[in-house]
Amino acid sequence: MKKVTTGVLLWILLSSVLYAAQEKPAAEVEKSFYPHNIGAGAGFVTGNGLSYRHWFPSKFGFQINMAPLYSENEQWVSAGLSVLRIFKQARFVNLLGYAGFHGLYRYINNDDTTNDGADEEHKAIYFGAGPGIDIHFWHLSLNIMFGYAGLVELPDDFGAQFSAETALYYSF
Repeated sequence: MKKVTTGVLLWILLSSVLYAAQEKPAAEVEKSFYPHNIGAGAGFVTGNGLSYRHWFPSKFGFQINMAPLYSENEQWVSAGLSVLRIFKQARFVNLLGYAGFHGLYRYINNDDTTNDGADEEHKAIYFGAGPGIDIHFWHLSLNIMFGYAGLVELPDDFGAQFSAETALYYSF
């Protein structure tokens, strides 16, 4: 029963996206598209935190994510930059691709906690690319992207993984 319910939900979601992605007259598409987006995003490749996205008339765009977090025992900074390209534009849905990188720095002060007082410092760079979907209505935009990411954990650790990115924007 659980597989049937999941399958039905996925079919409804896919049908809705395909219906919304049908070609619309250019005037309708332009009315529902705003070049500036401010919100919050999270992802391996795009970074975490407050986000600004700008679209150019050429259907290319860029996205910047940034979040510095500080507490008594921990400092954490995330910064990401991505390039975007819309491949299919419709009234409520854009199909897009992205490529980008994300730098992550984390410092943990363990003076009074664990590890015999040894501080921890982590530095990592993620880079990757993939497809995505941007669902927009009124002045809101929900962005979901998938892809593949490479990881360099400094000084000498390398890896690769699937990536997931999401963001919610106010568009103007």
